[in-house]
Amino acid sequence: MPNISYVYASLRPRLQLRWRARLLGMLTISALMLGGGLVGERTFAQTPPDAPTEFTAVIADAQQSIALRWLAPLNVMPTGYRLDRAIRARGAAIPVDADYAQIAGAGSSLIVPLAGAALTYTDNILGGVAGGSEYYYRLRAFNANAAGAVASVSILQEAAGVTVTPTRVTVNEGESGSYTIVLDTPPNAEVIVTPTSNDNSVVRISPPRLTFTPTNWSTAQTVRLSAPLDANGTEDSAVITNNLATTDTGYQQVPVSTVLLVVMDTQAGVGVPDAPRNLTATVQPGAGGMNSCQVALAWQAPAATGGSAFTGYELLRHTESSFLPLSEQVTVPVAGAATIATDLTTTCDTQYFYRVYARTVAGVSGEFSQASATPYDKTMVRIGQLPDQTFYQRHSIGELILPLASGGKPPYRYTVEPSLASMLPGLRFVENVRTLRGTPTAATTAAPGYVELTYRATDSDDNFGMQTFRVTVQSLTGTVPVADAGADQTVAEGSGVTLNGGGSTDVEDDAASSALRYQWTQIGLPMVVNLRGADTATPTFTAPNLSSDANVAFELRVTDSHDNVSRPDVVFVRVTAVASQLRVEVLGPTNSGGDSTPEVVDGDIVTLGVNVRSAETILQPLRYRWRQTGGDPVEVFGANSPTLQFIAPVAPGVNPRTPSTRVVEEYTFEAVVTEPGGREGRDTITITVVAGRGGSPGYPKLPSPLTLVVGVPFELRVPFYTSQSGETFVAALGN
Repeated sequence: MPNISYVYASLRPRLQLRWRARLLGMLTISALMLGGGLVGERTFAQTPPDAPTEFTAVIADAQQSIALRWLAPLNVMPTGYRLDRAIRARGAAIPVDADYAQIAGAGSSLIVPLAGAALTYTDNILGGVAGGSEYYYRLRAFNANAAGAVASVSILQEAAGVTVTPTRVTVNEGESGSYTIVLDTPPNAEVIVTPTSNDNSVVRISPPRLTFTPTNWSTAQTVRLSAPLDANGTEDSAVITNNLATTDTGYQQVPVSTVLLVVMDTQAGVGVPDAPRNLTATVQPGAGGMNSCQVALAWQAPAATGGSAFTGYELLRHTESSFLPLSEQVTVPVAGAATIATDLTTTCDTQYFYRVYARTVAGVSGEFSQASATPYDKTMVRIGQLPDQTFYQRHSIGELILPLASGGKPPYRYTVEPSLASMLPGLRFVENVRTLRGTPTAATTAAPGYVELTYRATDSDDNFGMQTFRVTVQSLTGTVPVADAGADQTVAEGSGVTLNGGGSTDVEDDAASSALRYQWTQIGLPMVVNLRGADTATPTFTAPNLSSDANVAFELRVTDSHDNVSRPDVVFVRVTAVASQLRVEVLGPTNSGGDSTPEVVDGDIVTLGVNVRSAETILQPLRYRWRQTGGDPVEVFGANSPTLQFIAPVAPGVNPRTPSTRVVEEYTFEAVVTEPGGREGRDTITITVVAGRGGSPGYPKLPSPLTLVVGVPFELRVPFYTSQSGETFVAALGN
């Protein structure tokens, strides 16, 4: 309850009060003392605003700006906002506080509407949104006396790039071929690509230029290459250079691939062969012993040779799948018309890509077969990665099977070091089945709190490979409980979801250990949900609205009365998008703690808002309608606005001076939101009003803060009620 201090010029002044409930975050009360004077003015402490909600960023205006949008905090209405920005180049560190600069703030042109209405700000980027840069924003709400919590959002503009497909074109004289060009990211200005040839006698190019804009950048455009007839009787070639011109700084330095055109000399009824088929690349032991790697390649002959004599194959290798730049491709020797070859010049642990072409007297096939391989030294003994392990004192570990070795010269001898008997008493290693077994008898309490083991495999030439992993043995009383997160679910967006960990168990006989404690955690992306009751067996959340289907994953751990923690169990909830629906969610008061039935104290000012979402474009302006559907009627403010407010009525039937029971009244409200085209969505919420919780139980409350302005008359509508005994209680103005 607010305290108001007065300084009187005379005794027993007559006070006229007027209160107009506009509820715009700062309620102002002014007083005129009649028959005396009120000298002095006081503004009372105001609750800092929460962080703005639904803070989003979208690249807009043909890559020239970033459009920001958010919803005001729901607890109080701020008087302004501060917006800061930091820019992170690709590969740079995440921005820290010192990297942010203010770009807008309280006192700027930002308009503060009623709580719940959306705000927007357009950040115009000098020179346009840079490719490969990530833009970070922080938004903070302010009121008269305090700064609120921070809301954050970031957006990444992918690096500019140009894709050319294919980069080698083979045609016969008198025929034509083509390739396509497309931009990888939207430009902020026109990008013009002009193809030119190093030999215009070999090829005619059309069109002479390609123009990409911020609207057609993702549509591939075709360059046609026509090879005229000649009488030289030889194979011709030309290199097509794709020259790029633009004012977009992000694209000015982007390299564009060249295209190699091969023109085959034609003979009557003769054409180029088809591509070879089914190329495979297999790692083999190198002939040079240790650290020697090679790749065996095999393929099938082309289905047709084009009617000309077959002369062999052209086998190429590159470290990039695009085979660019062309100068870095390597020719792998092929013996005659054989369909196998071995690449002896590889480097271990490097990925290579291979292409094989067919060749006849008429020329080389225009298409190819491609495969890849990562050679490694097969003379070395290799063991797969081992994860760290956690066991429990006096509880069997079951069987931990360690990985099988590969490479080298089998058979292998397997060992675990150091001695388990001394370091992890109770455990043993069974070599012939590569398995750890037993029951640890002591916890790993000595620093660093774990034992590091080395698992080694040695071949018949005494070459070996090894992996290290950590084992932690925890001390505990009783047995470890088992978490069960329930079955996977599939739900529609906007629907309520209940998770069920009721199948979790603790097998101990003592009753005390049967009371499990639950802890649910959302893991992974793509969206974060508000999980209510995360410490219960059956938490709930509302499936978010999506543009496409997505999975949400949750991890459950349970703890028994001895503080033994289970291994995690995971459940997946698939949320399906419903494109045509207008999703409306009523937002309750922030002091409810996010409960499904928000709870307030009688006399509180209750603020309800709405979130509106749809996978399709939402038409503006929206029309809002609120109506009360349950409980005794209450006077509301903003029935046709995005925000509804009312004063929680005093629960009847209780003397607030001597409350003996916890009285609860429920009030239900429905919000209906309608687009201009008639599409609508609705949602309801039930507010629970509790009588006399904390402070001065049961007394009606005045809104806070209050400001008294000297010389301005006001009226004050004070909440009150009459008890069953006839006593009337009103909101008090304290000293």
